[in-house]
Amino acid sequence: MTRQNISIGSSANDGTGDTLRTAGSKINQNFVEIYQTLSGDSDQVSASVSFQDSAIRYLGSPNDAHETFLRVVTPTADRDITFPNDTGTVLLDSSTNTIKNKTINIADNTITATTTIGSTAVNLGGSATTFAGITSLQTETLTNAAGNLLVNSHTYITEFRGGGSTEGMIQLNCAVNSHGQILRSAPHSVGATNTLILPGGSTIGNDSATLLSDIGTQTIRNKTLAANLLNEPKIGKAINDSSGNQLISFTKTGSAVNHVNITNKNTNNAPIIGAAGDDTNVSLVVQAKGTGNVGVSALKPTFSVDTMTADAAASANHTYIIGNKGSALAVSLADGAAAGEYKIFTNKGAGTMTVTPSNFGQGSSFALAQHDGCTCVFDGTNWYLVGNQGEVTLA
Repeated sequence: MTRQNISIGSSANDGTGDTLRTAGSKINQNFVEIYQTLSGDSDQVSASVSFQDSAIRYLGSPNDAHETFLRVVTPTADRDITFPNDTGTVLLDSSTNTIKNKTINIADNTITATTTIGSTAVNLGGSATTFAGITSLQTETLTNAAGNLLVNSHTYITEFRGGGSTEGMIQLNCAVNSHGQILRSAPHSVGATNTLILPGGSTIGNDSATLLSDIGTQTIRNKTLAANLLNEPKIGKAINDSSGNQLISFTKTGSAVNHVNITNKNTNNAPIIGAAGDDTNVSLVVQAKGTGNVGVSALKPTFSVDTMTADAAASANHTYIIGNKGSALAVSLADGAAAGEYKIFTNKGAGTMTVTPSNFGQGSSFALAQHDGCTCVFDGTNWYLVGNQGEVTLA
């Protein structure tokens, strides 16, 4: 309602002002407006709220000596205080309240004294080691006081930084936290800046798997080793081709000391498949299966050769013995290493070549004239002549 003003005329008693009744009615209407505005009741002003010179006073109910005053600090400029369009309780600087749905701009605010985060009271500006009761924490970047933990949502990387001479580490504990395993970065001297990708999905058959250790004993499957150096690998049964078919199979012998050695060679030199091991003399057996044969491809087979120009024992390490002496040549022949061993003899020299085996089933010796030759086979006890070129003289 607009304020009702009493007309008092132009001068005293000129009869132009409001009548007493009209003036009284305006007074009543003004007071009703005031009463209604202050207390919501046109008949009675609230005893709980009153205005003082510098405050609005609220008296508790029932009326007692306790009062609340709403005051304003003397302004130094025009100020606007806006209450939100919501229902709630106004916060005070010293009251204890629970606030919800608030965003606090830390850059523009200073939080001091003791603040409760979760269920843990923390003296901000001091130090805190744990927060209890926090179920969710959302931030763009999180860094601890030491600076060795950095969580950066922009790079999707969580850094566990090193310090001094210690590399960054992550420890994963067991279910009861009595044991832990540590993942540690390579040392600074390595200069490693790379990404390690954990296997998953179809690469591991969408199944759980275990990482490999460089010193642990583990069984690995379905791996392709490309350009790797294998030092003394243990192979259980076989080496397979790319289709999973066997290329070479292996049969284990308990307490083995002898083995096959393969030696590669440079240009114009033949690689060697040989016997090796702890024994002084180690034979090499090429064995067919069942009644199968050991075949030599269309290439020319050759034998190791020893040429003798002086009286001596025939070499135990060579199959083909050539005599080449201008006068008589005496050759002794020791027993073979195993039954089936054979020797081939030819005489190129002008002198007769006489071979005397330690054990000879056809006599005590045989002689080869120049350009004669023969083959001997050891049966496990004695040597025997099984073929000859030219004339062989037995003795």
